[in-house]
Amino acid sequence: MNTEDILHLIFERHDTLQGYWNLFIAGTAAILGLVASGKPFAQQKQMKAFLSAAFVIFALSNLAAILNLNSQRRELAKLIEEPKVMQLIESTLPPPDSWLIAFHLTIDVIVVFTIWFVQWHGLASSKK
Repeated sequence: MNTEDILHLIFERHDTLQGYWNLFIAGTAAILGLVASGKPFAQQKQMKAFLSAAFVIFALSNLAAILNLNSQRRELAKLIEEPKVMQLIESTLPPPDSWLIAFHLTIDVIVVFTIWFVQWHGLASSKK
């Protein structure tokens, strides 16, 4: 495998990673949008428990996929033997896994907290 092939795979993995982050943002926005709609069913404890469980499963599987892709990118970068090429792509390599885990889990906790404890006054309160 030559350097060009390796670079192609690294950037292909990067594009896939962006897709996973976009999916995470869309999923998070959808769940928060449902809760923020003010619909009565979204305020029921059973629905909040379901949304929380579904989000946690979604978020953890998304995080696992992101960590897997980053591992692949790091391993591919190790195959590059040319120092000049390695210097050029260093800034595109992923941050440490601990940073990603901390960032992802912080957002996850905020979302679950929002599902349970933020009082949304949308359509339900405007009809009273």
